[in-house]
Amino acid sequence: MGRCVGRPASVEFDGPAVLEREERKGDVIGFLHTHPNSDAEPSRRDLRTMRAWVSAFGKPLLCVIEGIDGLAAYRFDDDASDGERLPAVEAFPRGVIIGVDGDGG
Repeated sequence: MGRCVGRPASVEFDGPAVLEREERKGDVIGFLHTHPNSDAEPSRRDLRTMRAWVSAFGKPLLCVIEGIDGLAAYRFDDDASDGERLPAVEAFPRGVIIGVDGDGG
């Protein structure tokens, strides 16, 4: 899946393709999007959307956001989650993003 171009407060997204991918391969781990005019924190729409995807997939998902303050990642564990911010996330060449969850014990 490549990047989609949207307008502020509007996103173009191929939901059916994501569902088909998850049903076929089971490897969807989350979603990346930008907030070109705001911080990298989940919006109310992001919260609703991530909760719905977590509920539909029945597994935790990541929400990675690139905002004016940099890159941030949030783990959504269930359909009531507000998103737990990962302590570290970094982008590398070729579209590789690595996030580190701080709950390592």
